[in-house]
Amino acid sequence: YITIAHIYDAIIVVLLMGLRIYDLIKGINTHMISSYATIMTGLAALVDLIRYNFYSHASSGGSAGFTMSTLYFVMIVLVLSLFFDYMSNTVKGAREEERVGLISKLAYTDSLTGLNNRQATEQYFDTIDSSGEQYIVVQFDLNSLKVANDTYGHESGDVYLVRACRLICNVFKHSPVYRMGGDEFVAILTGEDYDNRESLVELFNESLSPYTEEVPLPPDYISVAIGVSDFDPATDLTIADVNKRADEAMYKDKGLKKDIL
Repeated sequence: YITIAHIYDAIIVVLLMGLRIYDLIKGINTHMISSYATIMTGLAALVDLIRYNFYSHASSGGSAGFTMSTLYFVMIVLVLSLFFDYMSNTVKGAREEERVGLISKLAYTDSLTGLNNRQATEQYFDTIDSSGEQYIVVQFDLNSLKVANDTYGHESGDVYLVRACRLICNVFKHSPVYRMGGDEFVAILTGEDYDNRESLVELFNESLSPYTEEVPLPPDYISVAIGVSDFDPATDLTIADVNKRADEAMYKDKGLKKDIL
């Protein structure tokens, strides 16, 4: 009584259900809701095939007794499940992107100051080398940090680091500032800060405290050695060349400020 077409349909449905079940068992398919809904749809289709053939060939009323398909209801469930599955995976994907972004931010951010760290600096160096933009490297090294740490403890030293960091960021507000580690910072001056570099360096030096190693240090004490170097396209191959000169100038400035004492 069952037609060849119905047998063919049943085989296809069983195969599809089998694939879905196999995917779920092996953990291949991550769309759990739609997978279960597909299996339910397949079962409903098989039930309808059996019911239709029963009413058509075994029931006295014929196929007229097949008044309502089970598949109709399951199809509604399938459509809803596909929608919820889509929304679930969208939310899951957004959360994963947020998690990856947070991990990336933590990897490139200094936890004490909130500035980008040495790893981020290296990435920026690669970028600016290929940009062809005119820039200046400014190196900073805090004076008397060891005095603060040894006298008052590392918490006091951290407060001093943050205070100096704020001064650097406030003066060179249009440029990226990085903490290289310990008491070292670097700023890359471009654009407006590059044009006003001389006045900004002068303002920064005027904002510093006189160098001292006497304790107690003043509560608003900030002493920083600074070294500045321009990028020279005629001689500098990479920013590393500029950075090296800035580092040398910074240590020279540190010596001069200590000699004043």
